[in-house]
Amino acid sequence: MEISVPKDLTLGAVVENISIPNLSDEDFGRVYEVFLGRSVVIFKRANIDQAEHIRFSKRFGRLERTLSKRTSRPEISLLSNVTKEGRVAKPDDSLGLFLKGNRAWHSDSSFKVVGAKASMLRAVEVSNEGGDTEWADMRAA
Repeated sequence: MEISVPKDLTLGAVVENISIPNLSDEDFGRVYEVFLGRSVVIFKRANIDQAEHIRFSKRFGRLERTLSKRTSRPEISLLSNVTKEGRVAKPDDSLGLFLKGNRAWHSDSSFKVVGAKASMLRAVEVSNEGGDTEWADMRAA
């Protein structure tokens, strides 16, 4: 496992050559310390499935439950512009409007009584262009 921490940024780290399903408690401790200090940790080419994603996420603490009917797992919120029928959402239908809100700057779960410690994103299918996820360091701001 290799962890890169950019010295010229206040936010973010990159972890490469990691096997998340086989991550030892010691290596998880290293990852967790980096998370606490850098807030955003990117795991390049982690290639984990949904069950591994949930198991890894639980190592950080209790998980929120989603009310979404788009997934069979209450621990997973599916964010996709593809409908259950396989078509791309139209900008003015309910899914399109929901996704429009997600494109604006926001803080996940900040409206809840107990806010989330973190959000874990797992990309399953990614466009060759656009679709960037960006972060802002509010501690530095």
